[in-house]
Amino acid sequence: MEQTAHTGSEATWWKTEGILVAAVPLVAYVLTYVYEAGYCKFFGLPWEFISPNWTSVFIATGALLGLAMVLFVLVEPLFIIFGSSVVSGPIRRRLSRLSVVMLFCLTSTILFVRYWGYWIAPFLLLFFFAFLEFVLPLATQRGKGTYVEKLEAQDAVDDRLESLTDVAAKRLGLSAFTVLFLVFVLVVISYDAGLGAAMKQENFMVLEDTPDSVVLRIYGDRIIAAEFDRETKVVSRRFKIVSVDGTALRLEKVGPLKDEAP
Repeated sequence: MEQTAHTGSEATWWKTEGILVAAVPLVAYVLTYVYEAGYCKFFGLPWEFISPNWTSVFIATGALLGLAMVLFVLVEPLFIIFGSSVVSGPIRRRLSRLSVVMLFCLTSTILFVRYWGYWIAPFLLLFFFAFLEFVLPLATQRGKGTYVEKLEAQDAVDDRLESLTDVAAKRLGLSAFTVLFLVFVLVVISYDAGLGAAMKQENFMVLEDTPDSVVLRIYGDRIIAAEFDRETKVVSRRFKIVSVDGTALRLEKVGPLKDEAP
């Protein structure tokens, strides 16, 4: 009887692993498409042009894995602190709830180092949620004793309320909700990674016969190029599509490029 239960559990485990393995190529393709969408957005390329092949999937996946390794190195000390007894109780719970917004702030800082305007939205969100988590209980829980006791009292009130997130987690199941939320986080980071790559890229292919035309993307046998000003580094939004066959290209350091105002 015990062996039967174990076999059933093992079969379920393999079924789950099989689904995850089968989903990896699909997730990689979706993240690559979103990465390309972020890249094309910077230059004003219509998303209808996007046609990722498996080479671009591997390149984009490698870039995202590199970003993930950098984030892992930077986040691990914070994870150790949050997971230890140094930070505990309501403060630890609040820092855990803010971890996703902090991750977005960290990725924005890495991807848009020289473009601080892209930091504004995630850091404003961080300050807003930090105010709700750490400052608002001082007003809503007056007379509750120490600061930690005020946070505990606020947590007790929050536990009696049911948010939209709680309803979604119950309807979908905690595991499915967590997976969907993780996919959402990866999609946002992939889009920002593509946008950041377009902003910082310096080496581009240019057309030999028209050296003032820079290659923005190559999808399959199509080259998507646009004219650019070598002095101002501004790229035009008038695109031309040429075939890869018989087209001479050369690699030049002409960037970082800037998008022409729409």
